[in-house]
Amino acid sequence: MDIDINTFYDLQKCIDNKESRVFKGAFPDIFSVEEFNKFLNLRSFQTIQRLTPTKEVRKLTKWKALSDQDRREPWVKDTTTIPPSLVEEVINSCVCYWPDSSRVNKKINDLALHLEDMSGENCDAHIFFSIKKELENFFGAHYDGATNLIVQAVGKTHWRCCKDPVDTSKVSPNVKNIEDYGVYIDEVLEPGDAIFIPKEVLHEPRNLTPRISVSFPMRSRDKWLKTKNPRQDRKWLSVDFN
Repeated sequence: MDIDINTFYDLQKCIDNKESRVFKGAFPDIFSVEEFNKFLNLRSFQTIQRLTPTKEVRKLTKWKALSDQDRREPWVKDTTTIPPSLVEEVINSCVCYWPDSSRVNKKINDLALHLEDMSGENCDAHIFFSIKKELENFFGAHYDGATNLIVQAVGKTHWRCCKDPVDTSKVSPNVKNIEDYGVYIDEVLEPGDAIFIPKEVLHEPRNLTPRISVSFPMRSRDKWLKTKNPRQDRKWLSVDFN
Protein backbone atom coordinates (compact mmCIF):
# COMPACT_ATOMS: atom_id res chain seq x y z
CA MET A 1 0.00 0.00 0.00
CA ASP A 2 1.48 3.32 -1.09
CA ILE A 3 1.17 6.11 1.50
CA ASP A 4 0.78 9.69 0.28
CA ILE A 5 4.02 11.55 0.97
CA ASN A 6 2.29 14.16 3.15
CA THR A 7 0.51 11.45 5.13
CA PHE A 8 3.84 9.63 5.50
CA TYR A 9 5.57 12.67 7.02
CA ASP A 10 2.59 13.55 9.23
CA LEU A 11 2.36 9.97 10.50
CA GLN A 12 6.09 9.84 11.17
CA LYS A 13 5.75 13.06 13.16
CA CYS A 14 2.94 11.54 15.24
CA ILE A 15 5.04 8.45 15.94
CA ASP A 16 8.11 10.49 16.90
CA ASN A 17 6.20 13.00 19.05
CA LYS A 18 3.65 10.52 20.48
CA GLU A 19 0.85 12.75 19.20
CA SER A 20 -2.77 11.70 18.67
CA ARG A 21 -4.21 12.66 15.30
CA VAL A 22 -6.97 11.92 12.78
CA PHE A 23 -6.09 11.27 9.13
CA LYS A 24 -9.02 11.93 6.78
CA GLY A 25 -9.35 9.74 3.69
CA ALA A 26 -5.73 8.58 3.90
CA PHE A 27 -6.28 4.80 3.69
CA PRO A 28 -9.14 4.02 1.25
CA ASP A 29 -10.41 0.54 0.42
CA ILE A 30 -8.23 -1.22 2.97
CA PHE A 31 -10.71 -4.04 3.69
CA SER A 32 -14.12 -4.69 2.15
CA VAL A 33 -17.40 -6.31 3.16
CA GLU A 34 -16.77 -8.94 0.48
CA GLU A 35 -13.41 -9.79 2.04
CA PHE A 36 -15.00 -9.86 5.49
CA ASN A 37 -17.62 -12.40 4.41
CA LYS A 38 -14.99 -14.57 2.75
CA PHE A 39 -12.92 -14.79 5.93
CA LEU A 40 -16.03 -15.16 8.11
CA ASN A 41 -16.68 -18.46 6.31
CA LEU A 42 -13.11 -19.76 6.42
CA ARG A 43 -12.63 -22.36 9.16
CA SER A 44 -9.22 -20.90 10.05
CA PHE A 45 -11.03 -17.67 11.03
CA GLN A 46 -13.72 -19.55 12.98
CA THR A 47 -11.40 -21.04 15.59
CA ILE A 48 -11.30 -20.19 19.28
CA GLN A 49 -7.86 -18.63 18.72
CA ARG A 50 -9.03 -16.34 15.91
CA LEU A 51 -12.64 -15.31 16.56
CA THR A 52 -12.43 -13.18 19.69
CA PRO A 53 -15.60 -11.75 21.30
CA THR A 54 -15.09 -8.69 23.51
CA LYS A 55 -17.38 -10.12 26.20
CA GLU A 56 -18.42 -13.58 27.34
CA VAL A 57 -20.99 -15.38 25.19
CA ARG A 58 -22.49 -18.16 27.32
CA LYS A 59 -23.25 -20.58 24.50
CA LEU A 60 -19.67 -20.29 23.31
CA THR A 61 -18.37 -20.87 26.85
CA LYS A 62 -20.48 -24.03 27.12
CA TRP A 63 -19.28 -25.26 23.73
CA LYS A 64 -15.63 -24.70 24.70
CA ALA A 65 -16.18 -26.89 27.79
CA LEU A 66 -17.11 -29.90 25.63
CA SER A 67 -14.57 -32.63 24.92
CA ASP A 68 -12.68 -32.64 21.64
CA GLN A 69 -14.74 -35.60 20.51
CA ASP A 70 -18.02 -33.86 21.28
CA ARG A 71 -16.87 -30.72 19.42
CA ARG A 72 -15.62 -32.57 16.36
CA GLU A 73 -17.58 -32.30 13.11
CA PRO A 74 -17.10 -34.69 10.16
CA TRP A 75 -13.92 -33.94 8.19
CA VAL A 76 -12.98 -31.01 10.45
CA LYS A 77 -9.48 -31.66 11.80
CA ASP A 78 -9.22 -28.68 14.15
CA THR A 79 -11.60 -29.27 17.07
CA THR A 80 -11.25 -25.61 18.12
CA THR A 81 -13.24 -24.63 15.00
CA ILE A 82 -16.51 -23.05 16.13
CA PRO A 83 -19.57 -24.26 14.17
CA PRO A 84 -20.91 -21.57 11.81
CA SER A 85 -24.31 -21.45 13.52
CA LEU A 86 -22.56 -20.65 16.81
CA VAL A 87 -20.29 -18.12 15.07
CA GLU A 88 -23.47 -16.36 13.92
CA GLU A 89 -24.74 -16.16 17.51
CA VAL A 90 -21.41 -14.84 18.75
CA ILE A 91 -21.12 -12.03 16.20
CA ASN A 92 -24.74 -11.06 16.86
CA SER A 93 -24.00 -10.79 20.61
CA CYS A 94 -21.07 -8.38 20.79
CA VAL A 95 -18.21 -6.61 19.08
CA CYS A 96 -15.65 -9.18 17.96
CA TYR A 97 -12.22 -9.13 16.39
CA TRP A 98 -9.75 -11.29 14.53
CA PRO A 99 -6.17 -10.91 15.83
CA ASP A 100 -3.08 -11.78 13.80
CA SER A 101 -4.67 -10.57 10.56
CA SER A 102 -1.96 -8.55 8.84
CA ARG A 103 -1.88 -11.02 5.94
CA VAL A 104 -5.57 -10.94 4.98
CA ASN A 105 -4.63 -8.78 1.98
CA LYS A 106 -1.61 -7.06 0.49
CA LYS A 107 -2.69 -3.54 1.48
CA ILE A 108 -2.83 -4.44 5.16
CA ASN A 109 0.43 -6.38 5.02
CA ASP A 110 2.18 -3.47 3.27
CA LEU A 111 0.86 -0.92 5.77
CA ALA A 112 2.04 -3.09 8.67
CA LEU A 113 5.49 -3.20 7.06
CA HIS A 114 5.54 0.61 6.66
CA LEU A 115 4.54 1.06 10.31
CA GLU A 116 7.27 -1.34 11.45
CA ASP A 117 9.85 0.62 9.48
CA MET A 118 8.56 3.99 10.71
CA SER A 119 8.18 3.07 14.38
CA GLY A 120 10.99 0.56 14.84
CA GLU A 121 8.44 -1.63 16.61
CA ASN A 122 6.65 -4.89 15.88
CA CYS A 123 3.25 -4.51 14.25
CA ASP A 124 0.30 -6.64 13.28
CA ALA A 125 -3.38 -6.08 12.47
CA HIS A 126 -6.57 -6.78 14.41
CA ILE A 127 -9.85 -6.61 12.51
CA PHE A 128 -12.64 -5.33 14.76
CA PHE A 129 -16.24 -5.60 13.65
CA SER A 130 -19.72 -4.88 14.91
CA ILE A 131 -22.45 -6.20 12.64
CA LYS A 132 -25.10 -4.12 14.42
CA LYS A 133 -24.95 -0.47 15.51
CA GLU A 134 -26.16 -1.23 19.04
CA LEU A 135 -23.29 -3.62 19.80
CA GLU A 136 -20.87 -1.48 21.78
CA ASN A 137 -17.23 -2.21 22.46
CA PHE A 138 -17.00 -3.88 25.86
CA PHE A 139 -13.70 -2.04 26.45
CA GLY A 140 -15.46 1.36 26.62
CA ALA A 141 -13.07 4.22 27.38
CA HIS A 142 -9.64 2.64 27.83
CA TYR A 143 -5.95 2.81 27.07
CA ASP A 144 -3.71 0.19 25.47
CA GLY A 145 -0.16 -0.94 26.13
CA ALA A 146 0.60 -0.55 22.43
CA THR A 147 0.53 2.42 20.08
CA ASN A 148 -2.25 2.05 17.49
CA LEU A 149 -3.19 3.26 14.05
CA ILE A 150 -6.88 2.42 13.57
CA VAL A 151 -8.29 2.57 10.04
CA GLN A 152 -12.04 2.77 9.43
CA ALA A 153 -12.85 0.23 6.71
CA VAL A 154 -16.67 0.08 6.75
CA GLY A 155 -19.33 2.23 8.45
CA LYS A 156 -18.92 5.16 10.84
CA THR A 157 -17.42 5.36 14.33
CA HIS A 158 -17.45 8.29 16.76
CA TRP A 159 -14.03 8.55 18.39
CA ARG A 160 -13.02 10.53 21.45
CA CYS A 161 -9.38 10.54 22.45
CA CYS A 162 -7.25 12.30 25.04
CA LYS A 163 -3.96 14.04 24.33
CA ASP A 164 -1.44 12.78 26.85
CA PRO A 165 -0.62 9.34 28.29
CA VAL A 166 -2.00 8.64 31.74
CA ASP A 167 -0.03 7.52 34.76
CA THR A 168 -0.79 3.80 34.54
CA SER A 169 0.09 3.33 38.20
CA LYS A 170 -2.85 5.57 39.12
CA VAL A 171 -5.38 5.08 36.30
CA SER A 172 -7.01 1.72 35.54
CA PRO A 173 -7.03 0.51 31.90
CA ASN A 174 -10.79 1.18 31.70
CA VAL A 175 -12.38 4.42 32.93
CA LYS A 176 -16.02 5.43 33.33
CA ASN A 177 -15.84 9.04 32.11
CA ILE A 178 -13.22 9.98 29.53
CA GLU A 179 -14.29 13.62 29.96
CA ASP A 180 -12.54 13.66 33.33
CA TYR A 181 -9.20 13.31 31.53
CA GLY A 182 -9.66 15.98 28.86
CA VAL A 183 -10.95 15.04 25.41
CA TYR A 184 -8.51 16.20 22.70
CA ILE A 185 -10.05 14.55 19.62
CA ASP A 186 -13.82 14.31 19.08
CA GLU A 187 -14.50 13.18 15.51
CA VAL A 188 -16.49 10.77 13.35
CA LEU A 189 -14.40 8.41 11.23
CA GLU A 190 -15.73 7.27 7.86
CA PRO A 191 -14.27 4.67 5.48
CA GLY A 192 -10.67 5.53 4.62
CA ASP A 193 -10.15 7.70 7.71
CA ALA A 194 -7.78 6.72 10.50
CA ILE A 195 -6.85 7.74 14.03
CA PHE A 196 -3.37 7.48 15.51
CA ILE A 197 -3.33 6.82 19.27
CA PRO A 198 -0.08 6.59 21.28
CA LYS A 199 0.14 3.92 23.94
CA GLU A 200 -1.41 4.66 27.34
CA VAL A 201 -3.63 7.43 25.90
CA LEU A 202 -7.31 7.08 26.78
CA HIS A 203 -9.73 6.67 23.87
CA GLU A 204 -13.34 5.69 23.34
CA PRO A 205 -15.02 4.40 20.15
CA ARG A 206 -18.80 4.37 19.68
CA ASN A 207 -20.59 2.81 16.72
CA LEU A 208 -22.75 5.08 14.62
CA THR A 209 -23.47 2.26 12.16
CA PRO A 210 -22.42 -1.36 11.75
CA ARG A 211 -18.67 -1.12 11.22
CA ILE A 212 -15.36 -2.77 10.44
CA SER A 213 -12.04 -1.24 11.46
CA VAL A 214 -8.46 -2.43 11.18
CA SER A 215 -6.24 -1.74 14.17
CA PHE A 216 -2.45 -1.79 13.73
CA PRO A 217 -0.86 -2.21 17.19
CA MET A 218 2.82 -1.29 17.45
CA ARG A 219 4.74 -2.54 20.45
CA SER A 220 8.39 -2.23 21.36
CA ARG A 221 10.60 -5.28 21.31
CA ASP A 222 10.08 -6.12 24.96
CA LYS A 223 11.32 -9.33 26.58
CA TRP A 224 8.34 -11.25 25.22
CA LEU A 225 9.40 -10.27 21.69
CA LYS A 226 13.07 -11.24 22.04
CA THR A 227 12.75 -14.25 19.79
CA LYS A 228 14.88 -15.77 17.07
CA ASN A 229 12.85 -13.83 14.49
CA PRO A 230 12.46 -10.25 15.79
CA ARG A 231 10.27 -9.23 12.82
CA GLN A 232 7.67 -10.94 10.68
CA ASP A 233 8.54 -12.10 7.19
CA ARG A 234 6.31 -9.81 5.12
CA LYS A 235 7.08 -11.19 1.67
CA TRP A 236 3.80 -11.26 -0.28
CA LEU A 237 3.24 -14.47 -2.24
CA SER A 238 1.57 -14.47 -5.65
CA VAL A 239 1.58 -17.27 -8.22
CA ASP A 240 0.80 -16.77 -11.91
CA PHE A 241 -0.64 -19.98 -13.34
CA ASN A 242 -0.65 -18.75 -16.95
